[in-house]
Amino acid sequence: MYFSFDRQESLKDGDGLKTLRAQLLLWGLTLALVPTLFFVVWFFQYGLVSVESFATYPELSVIVASAVGVLLFLMALIYWGYRWIVSPIRQLTDAAKAIREGDFDYQMEARLLFKGPLEMRELCYTFARMTEKINGQIRSLEKVNAILAQKEERWQLALHGNKDGIWDWNLETDEWVQSDRCLEMFGFLPGEGPETREELTASVHPEDLPGLIQKLDEHLGQIAPYYEAEYRRLCKDGSYKWVLDRGQALWNDMGKPVRMAGSFTDIAERKLMEERLIHISMRDSLTGLYNRTYFQEELRRLNDGRYTPIAVIVCDVDGLKLYNDSFGHLMGDRLIKAAADILLQTFRTGDVVARIGGDEFAVLLPRASRETVESIMSRLKSSIEEFNAGNEEFMLSLSTGMAIGHSKKVNLTQLFREADNNMYSEKSINSQQIRSAITKTVVRLLERRDYVQDGHTRRVGQLCERLAGELGFSQAKIQDIKLLSEYHDLGKVGIADHILFKSGPLSPAETKEIQRHCEIGYRIAQSVPEIRHIAEWILRHQEWWNGKGYPLGLEGDQIPLECRILAIADAYDTMTSERPYRSALSHDAAMKELRHGAGVQFDPFLVEMFSRIDPRRCLQKVG
Repeated sequence: MYFSFDRQESLKDGDGLKTLRAQLLLWGLTLALVPTLFFVVWFFQYGLVSVESFATYPELSVIVASAVGVLLFLMALIYWGYRWIVSPIRQLTDAAKAIREGDFDYQMEARLLFKGPLEMRELCYTFARMTEKINGQIRSLEKVNAILAQKEERWQLALHGNKDGIWDWNLETDEWVQSDRCLEMFGFLPGEGPETREELTASVHPEDLPGLIQKLDEHLGQIAPYYEAEYRRLCKDGSYKWVLDRGQALWNDMGKPVRMAGSFTDIAERKLMEERLIHISMRDSLTGLYNRTYFQEELRRLNDGRYTPIAVIVCDVDGLKLYNDSFGHLMGDRLIKAAADILLQTFRTGDVVARIGGDEFAVLLPRASRETVESIMSRLKSSIEEFNAGNEEFMLSLSTGMAIGHSKKVNLTQLFREADNNMYSEKSINSQQIRSAITKTVVRLLERRDYVQDGHTRRVGQLCERLAGELGFSQAKIQDIKLLSEYHDLGKVGIADHILFKSGPLSPAETKEIQRHCEIGYRIAQSVPEIRHIAEWILRHQEWWNGKGYPLGLEGDQIPLECRILAIADAYDTMTSERPYRSALSHDAAMKELRHGAGVQFDPFLVEMFSRIDPRRCLQKVG
């Protein structure tokens, strides 16, 4: 049987105890009044209501005294019974009230367990045991709650530390709950953003949605043990962010998924790094074009006959080594980048343009007819000519070879070899002409740098021709020495301007650097057929008679005669010409310096011969 009380009908504190007290008093008064009424009725019945009655009947006093004694005994018995029963009940009431208020540590008096009726003692004992058991359960719950709170704190710290967002999806109601971190990840405030899975799906990038649905269906269909998908999700500002979405579903007894929970992880930085790694693995670091590895993969991919007619073009930068030797590898890199930019601008968007070697490029042109390829090659030639017309630093030249496959059974590897062979054939035919043009470009660049005064090379050549004639040189030898006078400082194109044009004394490091021009000039000359035969002279033209020159430290007759002649002619013209940092010397002063250097820097015999030809008259003829 159950009782329910509303607020108006509920007992106030102490009302139950007051009721019990009233009941006990009522019972006591009833017990006391019964014998009293008996005696009163008996007295009235027999007329024993006066003092004389007590005198007449002495035994009446005994009866009255007995009645009074019995009444007092009953009253005492009632009071004792009241105390015996009510006191334990009061203690039980106080204990129950304390427990109700949350004081589970309330202790009942031990004496209550040994006083009162047996039933009351059993009740107090049972109540005390119940209180102890409740206390124990409460302590266990507190420990469990403390452990759970600690774990919750660790879990929250872990979630906050890895910046993951938590979501919960009720599959039966389609209710979608996500943490504040989820919302923050995509730029939303609490209360904003998708509220259902359908709304979330609508925020997925269209390209990534099919893969997401497939992953979700595989997990909900119990094909995959876990759900895991990477996709781009729409943010509040309209941009997309890469996230890793992971979750685990719960199924009911019927095998139907009813709930799913998981997390979002921001993987934007990881995706950016992956894209960079992919770019590095596919791209050439210098030019940004595709690299050889990617080009070879494309050769295999396009080799299925679906892209015919297909063309392969191979290009090689002419004179790269010459530029590297002349100006350094930085200039060579600039030349390669210029070639790459022109190729990228010339070919179609769908063509595969790659750098497959140091100075070699290759292009794949799917679905390109011969007319299309020839038109592109003509455009490439025009672009190079336009570039060279507006560029004074270097001349760009490309040797090209192409091959076109029309059959669906074409082998692209063989087609590439054919194009490569055609490129080398063109390069061998035009190499001498190209190298000569590049060398002249280098010389013009040297002249534009204003290192040599206008007419210096021409005057030195005339002086060398005059002195070589006096020594009985053949006309061919004379032409060679004039060629030496023109190109002997060719290597100075590779020396930095701040060293080349320094007016004050050079530091040891700067001196060592400028001495490199002999070796640079030698390498350049070795690359050009027209001047290759004078390369050794260019290397040795700074040697001194006493062996203190550079770069080989040759002395005396070990120095080629042509170099000894050049040294005197070059020194004389340099001393008698105006320079920004000093005035020109007179003929006599210059000859005095030459005689002073005879046997040290210059060949003594040639200095004497040079003084006899009167270089002034020779230069007047030139002028």
